[in-house]
Amino acid sequence: MSQYINQFPKPNWGVKLALDVNDMSLSTDEKNYKEEVVFSPYLIAETYGNKLPINFDINNPLSAQQIDLYYKNYNFNNIFVSKNYYNPDNVDLFCLTASTSCDIGLTGIDNGLVESMTGQSITFTNGINDYTKFNRLSFDRRLKLFQVTGYTSSNVRFSGFNKTILYEVVSKNDSVGRYHELYGGFYQGFYRLFGYDYNIFPERMNKGWSVEMLLKPRLINEYAPSSGETTLNEIYPNNKDIFFYFGARAENKFYHYADGHPRCLTGYTRVTSEVTGLTTCACCDNSVVNSRCIYVYPPRPTKADCDGCISCGWEYKTHDCSLPTPTPTPTPTPSPVPSNCEPITACTEGCTCVQCISCNECQTCDTCNVTPGSVENTCESDPLFDSMSNALAFKLCGDPHNPQIGVRLLRFTGGCETSGSC
Repeated sequence: MSQYINQFPKPNWGVKLALDVNDMSLSTDEKNYKEEVVFSPYLIAETYGNKLPINFDINNPLSAQQIDLYYKNYNFNNIFVSKNYYNPDNVDLFCLTASTSCDIGLTGIDNGLVESMTGQSITFTNGINDYTKFNRLSFDRRLKLFQVTGYTSSNVRFSGFNKTILYEVVSKNDSVGRYHELYGGFYQGFYRLFGYDYNIFPERMNKGWSVEMLLKPRLINEYAPSSGETTLNEIYPNNKDIFFYFGARAENKFYHYADGHPRCLTGYTRVTSEVTGLTTCACCDNSVVNSRCIYVYPPRPTKADCDGCISCGWEYKTHDCSLPTPTPTPTPTPSPVPSNCEPITACTEGCTCVQCISCNECQTCDTCNVTPGSVENTCESDPLFDSMSNALAFKLCGDPHNPQIGVRLLRFTGGCETSGSC
C-alpha cells in the first residue's frame, strides 16, 4: 500500500487488503508525524538529543575516529563520542566552565582510562568542548566511551587472577560497513560523577527508556587467548554474550585493609601493603577543593578490639606530606560519636602548631604542623552494598544462529525478619 494515502485526511479512505503480503503504513494525528516519520530520511528523533540523547555510529567520523584496530595492539585513540546530547533546558553549553578530578586514578586504573593510580587527572564540563572531543581524559555534555583495558589484570594483588586478562577489539570493514569484533573487549563510559558537578543524563526516565543496537554475531573466532591468558567470559561464563550493561561501573576495591586479611570477607587473600599509606590528592594539596582528604584503604585502628567489620573506629590519622603543603581540612567528626572506639582527637580549626600538649590543648606558636591529618573511619565496609539495585544487562541467549534477547538484573529485595514462634 502506498504511503500517499496519508495525504488524504478527509474524507477517510477505506482500504481492502486483497493479497497475503502487504506493505502497510499507518498515519497518526501526532504533531510533526509526516515530517519526522513518513518523509524523514532519519530514524525517529535521530537528530533530537532530548529524545535520543545518546547516539553512537562507528561509521561516522563525527562519532568515532576511523582508525584500524588490531588484536593485542591497544589504541588509546579508540574513543566513541555521542552525536547527540541531552539539554532540555536549552542551556548555552558554550558558556559553562570545566573542572578537574585528580583522584580519577583510584577508579580509572583498573579499566584503563588512566595509566597510574596517582598523578593523572581528567577534565569535565556539562557544556561542549570541541577542542578535546576525542581526548580520552576530557569529558563534556556528549557521552564518551573508551575501549577498556586492564593495567591491573596481570597484577594478582588487585585482580586476584594469575593470568593476563585480554580486553581485545578488532576493527573490520567490509560490505556492511565498519564494525568492531570483540575478543574480550568492550566499551565503557560514565554520565555522572558522584560528588562532582557532572551530570549529563537524567537520574530517572519517568516514561521509561529504550536502546537500539545493530549487532553482528560472530560464529567463528579468528583469535583465541594463548597460554597464561584468559578473558572475563572464561572467568565468569554466566556473563557470556552480554552486549549492554547499565549500572555501577565497578565495585569498591578499597573496602578492606591494605595489608590484607580483612575480617569482613574472610576469603580475601590479596595483600596490597605497598599502598597502605595511599591518600586522596586533597590530603597534601589543599588547593584541591573538590576532593576530600581520606586514606584510600581504611587504616587499621589503634585499639585492637575495634579492628574489623563493626560500627566503630573513627580516629584521627596523620598524613605524610612534604612541606610547605598546608594542613588539609580534617574529615568532619561523625555524629553520633561511635562507641567502643579510640577517642577522636582531631585538632580544632586553627590548631596547627607543633608544640601541642595534645591535639585539643595547643600553645601559641608560628611553626606549621608537619604532620597534617584527618578523621578516618578505621572499619571495613561491606562490598555487597556497592551493587544493590544498580545493575541491568541484556544478553544473547539460545541458538547462536537465531538468538533471543535475555535480561539479567541485580536487585536488593530486603532482609529477612523472623518473629514469633511455631
